[in-house]
Amino acid sequence: MRRVVLTFADEAPAAEGIDGVLAEERSKRQLVLTVESWSDETRAALEALEPSSLRVEDCSLEDIFVAYVRMAPEAAGVG
Repeated sequence: MRRVVLTFADEAPAAEGIDGVLAEERSKRQLVLTVESWSDETRAALEALEPSSLRVEDCSLEDIFVAYVRMAPEAAGVG
């Protein structure tokens, strides 16, 4: 699992259609994703969004737990 921080020259786009994205946080020019399974295909899909920078970080156990807990209500059809 990885945390990916993308910075854009203009407003950050949504990460629609990118496989393995568990969580997405957007601010004006930055997109922070928690990605379940990192691969060359994932990197290529993110690079296709044309960010001015892309940084990949390892997730801590706490980050992983929080991502799954936040996802749980959606997976259960709640909320």
